[in-house]
Amino acid sequence: MPLVSALFLTACAEGDVSVGGSDPTPTNRTLEQIDTATISLPAGLGDAGVLQPGWDLPPQELDGVFVGQSMGESGWLEFTAVDERGEILWLAERPPSCTGFALARTDDGRPLAILTNLVATPEAIATPTATAFDLRTGEEIWGPIEVTGPYKGPGLVFAAAPEGFMGDTGKKIALNPSTGDIIAAEDEHTTRRIVGEFQGALISVDADHLIAERPNDEGALETLWSLPLAEFGWDHAEISNQARRIDLGDQHIVIPSGDDSLAVLELEAGTVVVNHARDAAYDKQSDTLIILNDSEIVGFPANGEAWNLPVPGDARLQGLGGGIAYVHTYEANLAFNLTNGATLVPEFAGTRVRDTSLFLPVHTTEGGAAIIQNGGVQHFVPRR
Repeated sequence: MPLVSALFLTACAEGDVSVGGSDPTPTNRTLEQIDTATISLPAGLGDAGVLQPGWDLPPQELDGVFVGQSMGESGWLEFTAVDERGEILWLAERPPSCTGFALARTDDGRPLAILTNLVATPEAIATPTATAFDLRTGEEIWGPIEVTGPYKGPGLVFAAAPEGFMGDTGKKIALNPSTGDIIAAEDEHTTRRIVGEFQGALISVDADHLIAERPNDEGALETLWSLPLAEFGWDHAEISNQARRIDLGDQHIVIPSGDDSLAVLELEAGTVVVNHARDAAYDKQSDTLIILNDSEIVGFPANGEAWNLPVPGDARLQGLGGGIAYVHTYEANLAFNLTNGATLVPEFAGTRVRDTSLFLPVHTTEGGAAIIQNGGVQHFVPRR
């Protein structure tokens, strides 16, 4: 049976009350300056300064705006939106359990931040909701909408607690980023499971096929493509329960493909770029897709020819940005030009104690702002 498709999900009933927190509001806070002489990073990357955003987890970014979270002194979970210049656009507070959030774009290109919250209702002590805000201004666009449970992802997917018939996750729903309407919902009568929502497209899986659909103007789902699982050796339960968010831009998605590997697919056409990758990443600044296989690194620059180079089996993608892919192996650290795959010897500035102490870019915007990382420590580099 197909997934249940619906046009509307009822918003919080009149009289429902938020358990607390605050919606996105402008703030006078500023990011802490970091002394670039005390760290080591690629030369030129910190010319505009290095800032500490204070986020506890890696942020998400869309259209040059980062959103991250941290536990505030008041006990509320704080979300802050930071632009490429390092200015805080807004701050929102949520209950500590509402850690899940997503960034999405409407059909007309408006970037959104979707935050979850809890409301007290006559039927339950606390019911989860989702609300969309303009990513730059914090203006409420739709919601609050009652959802089945906490944020699950990838995309606007929410899941209830596990139930016997569902396996590792409970009943899931997927929302339309433009409206907040349900585009699909699971129940005990459906054989198809939601995998994720990507750029407004629904990815789902049944016992035999991986399916991509997109809602039309009337809200009905229209099929983009369907791939037989058997042809690629994919498992429907693994795909449904272990899907994870990896930002590969607007054109590609990933699904689990067995043995702790990933399949990379073109979103609109369903073409399988690679079936068993160890890692995949996308650099927005150079518009390059990078795939790490068991024995090679492969680059797909948008404005050039694909390239591939051999790497050891223990190679790990450590950083990406500034036109360079940084790869760590047991014997050496490697660097590759993202445009043509040429091996590089990058220059570093600041205090360099050893290779393992370097801060490397792990996410770079199209305009050049970056998140740099060393172990569990992350800093923010504004665009020049």
